[in-house]
Amino acid sequence: MTLYRAEAGNSAVALGTIVRILSVLGLESDLDQIARDDKLGRLLQDNELKRRRRPPATISKIKKSGGTNGDLP
Repeated sequence: MTLYRAEAGNSAVALGTIVRILSVLGLESDLDQIARDDKLGRLLQDNELKRRRRPPATISKIKKSGGTNGDLP
């Protein structure tokens, strides 16, 4: 199960476990590849972030001024 989670990229897998997996596969010298900046992974991660939405400028201006035009409560 741990190997499956590691292959799926689950962040809960301990670094020591990943080192042992790489050692068994004879890839322990590739550990520096794991620490390298993953540009595609970062782009995919950033695309999943929720974007903040601002209210339209006219409504925020009315709220700041105290709603003096009587249209909004």
